[in-house]
Amino acid sequence: MWVAALPVTAGVIHRSLFNGNLSAEAGGRWEGNNFNFVQGVEGKAVHLKGAEYITFPNDVGFSSEEGSLSLWVKTDWDGNDSKIHVLAALGKKSGLRIIKDAENRLQFIWDPGGGRQSFRLHFSIANEWPAQIWRHLTFTWKKGVYLAYVDGMVRTGGTPDDSVFPLTETTRIFLGGTTDALADLAIDELVLRNNEMSRAEVAQSHVSGMESLELRSDPRLVMHALINETPAALILDTGSMLHVLFKPFAIKAGLKLMPSYRGGVMFDEESNAMLTFGQGGSFKQHFAILQNTAGFEQQGFIGWPQFFAVNKVHVLWEHRTMVPLTEETMKSITHGWSCYDILPDASQLILRSCPIRIGDIELNLPLLIDTGDGTGLNLTKKTWEAILPKINQSRRGLSAAWTPKKGTQRFISMVPDEITLLGTRMHNISVCQNNHQRDVDTAPEQAIIGLAALSYFDVVIDGVAGKLWLKPRSSPAIHEDINLSGLLFEHDSTIDSKKHTTFVLANSPAWNLGLRTGDEIIEVDGIPPDPNEMDPDYQIDVKRRLSHGDAIRLKVRRGEKMFDVIQTNAKN
Repeated sequence: MWVAALPVTAGVIHRSLFNGNLSAEAGGRWEGNNFNFVQGVEGKAVHLKGAEYITFPNDVGFSSEEGSLSLWVKTDWDGNDSKIHVLAALGKKSGLRIIKDAENRLQFIWDPGGGRQSFRLHFSIANEWPAQIWRHLTFTWKKGVYLAYVDGMVRTGGTPDDSVFPLTETTRIFLGGTTDALADLAIDELVLRNNEMSRAEVAQSHVSGMESLELRSDPRLVMHALINETPAALILDTGSMLHVLFKPFAIKAGLKLMPSYRGGVMFDEESNAMLTFGQGGSFKQHFAILQNTAGFEQQGFIGWPQFFAVNKVHVLWEHRTMVPLTEETMKSITHGWSCYDILPDASQLILRSCPIRIGDIELNLPLLIDTGDGTGLNLTKKTWEAILPKINQSRRGLSAAWTPKKGTQRFISMVPDEITLLGTRMHNISVCQNNHQRDVDTAPEQAIIGLAALSYFDVVIDGVAGKLWLKPRSSPAIHEDINLSGLLFEHDSTIDSKKHTTFVLANSPAWNLGLRTGDEIIEVDGIPPDPNEMDPDYQIDVKRRLSHGDAIRLKVRRGEKMFDVIQTNAKN
C-alpha cells in the first residue's frame, strides 16, 4: 500500500549549498563522515570518492505528483568509462535515482518500489561528458510527464504508457556511491521543489550558476547568448579575427558542419549559425569549429569581426560581461570620457598609437586590446629585447604559452613598480614578450594589453563609429594572476600523466626553498594530490602560497630521494 505525499506549499522545500558544512537552509543536517569539501559553483561543494556517501535523514515531504530536483555535478570520470556511478537518490526502498550506467548513459529512474515496474529516462553521455567540468542537472515531474535537463536544455522526456505509482517514501536524500557503484564526484547547490520548474526557470538556474563559475575561475568577459536557440556562454575576444565554437557544443546545437577552407590541425570544420543576444538582437555569424576543448567551461568565443562592427557595447566588470547600448544611452554613459579612434578596416581592436611609460622607458606604439587575454602588457620580440636590460628585474614572473607552430614555451615576465598606459598609472601588472602569437619573430610592432590592464578603465566600444571610450577607475576590476613563485607544473604524457613534476626558475622563491626542475610534489600539507588528474586548483594554490610567502609544507621526490620543503608564514 503506497503512502501519499505530504501536502506542502508549492516551491522550494529543500536547499543545500554545502558551503563548508552539511546544514540545509531550512534546517536539518546531512550525515556522513567520509567526504571532503572542494571549490564549488559558488563557495564550497561536497566531494565523495569511491563508495562514500552522505544522507539527509529528515522527511523533506516532496510530492510525487509534481516537483523538481536540480543540482550541480562535477565528476572525476568521463562519459566513456563504461562503469556504473551513482549520483543521487530520493528514498531508500523506492524513489528517484540518478545514475550513470555501464552503457555510458545517464539514467533518471522513477522507482515506486513494492515490486512495481520503474519508469526510466536515459540518454547517452559518451563523447560529451568530460571529467572535471561542472554540469547542471534538473529532473521535473508533473501529472505523469517527466523531463530531464542537462545544462539548462531538455535532453529527454516522456510519459509512461501505464500510470506510474507515486513513490512510497518522502524522506531521505542520498548523495554518493555504494560498494557496487562508486560516486567519484562533487555535488553542489542541491534544490528540491514541490512544483515543476518551467524551461525558462531551469535555463536561468543554469545561467546563474555558470555566471558564478565564470566570475570565480575565469577573468575573461563572457556573453550569454543563443546559438540557433541553444544557450551558450561565449568568451568575448577582441584580439581574435575569428568566431569559434567548440565541436561538442556545435553538435549539441544542431549546426550543419562543413569542411573548413582554413584546414590544419586546429580548425578543419566551420558552420553558419544565428546568434541572438541581449534583448533579441540577432545576427547570422560564421564560426570556425575547434576540436580541442580541454579545460573550457564556455562553448566558444566571439572575435572582433562583424559582431563588434554593428554593435555598441558597455563592459560591466562586476558581472564580467558586455551589454548592448543604444545611441542615446551610449552618449549618456560616456559623457566626459576619453575617446580613441579604432583603426579602420582592422580585424582586431587596435588603436593607432599609444604612449607607454615603463619606469624611465618611454614608448609609443599601436595598441592592440585583447579581451581574451588576462595579462598586463605584451610587447613584440624586437621591442622586448631592446628594453629588457633597462627593466628592474627584482620581481620576475614565470608562465607558459602555447602556439600551433612552437608548442608550449616557458617565458619570464617582469613586474615593474609602475606602468603608465593611456594616461593612467598601473601597478602590479606584468610586462613581457608576446609569446602567444603564431609568428613571434615576425609580429608587427605593437603593444598588446589584456584584461588586467584594460580593467583600470570603464569601457564602451562603439564598433559602428569606430570609437573606444575609456574612463579611469579608482582600482582595477581584475587583478592579474602573476606567478611570482618561480614554479610551473609540467605535464609529460610520454612519462606519466599522473605526475605533478615541476619547472623551477633560478633564484625564485621556489628555488630558494630548495625546489629544482624535475622534482615531483607528492604531498601538500600532508595530503597527496589527486593522482588521476593534473588538478589546476591544486597547482594555483601551491603557486599562490609560495608567491605570497604563506605557510606550506611540501613532500618532494627527487629521483630515489624523498624530503620535505617547508615555508613558514613570515606574517606570524
